[in-house]
Amino acid sequence: MFIPMDTTMEQGIPTDPLRTWEWVKYQLGLRGLTIRALARANGITHPALTRARRYRTPKAQRLLAQAIGVTPETIWPERYVNRGKRNSRGKAKTNQGGL
Repeated sequence: MFIPMDTTMEQGIPTDPLRTWEWVKYQLGLRGLTIRALARANGITHPALTRARRYRTPKAQRLLAQAIGVTPETIWPERYVNRGKRNSRGKAKTNQGGL
């Protein structure tokens, strides 16, 4: 069965969180890296690095993005607001009323 991938047009990065994580692992593999090796090389634990899959973890997101050659904002745009500042809720802020 074919499942169409929802991707960003510029980078080919899937917007679905599960597929985004698979894309990150694939990109690391193309560069001869694994999550475990990247964690070890940067002095953090494997679980600490894999938390970036579901949670806003600035250090882990930065390490993964640098290893791939992009910014964390490129991989996880929903976790950031304007100018790369981290959004504490992971969603862009919107105007919530007219006052």
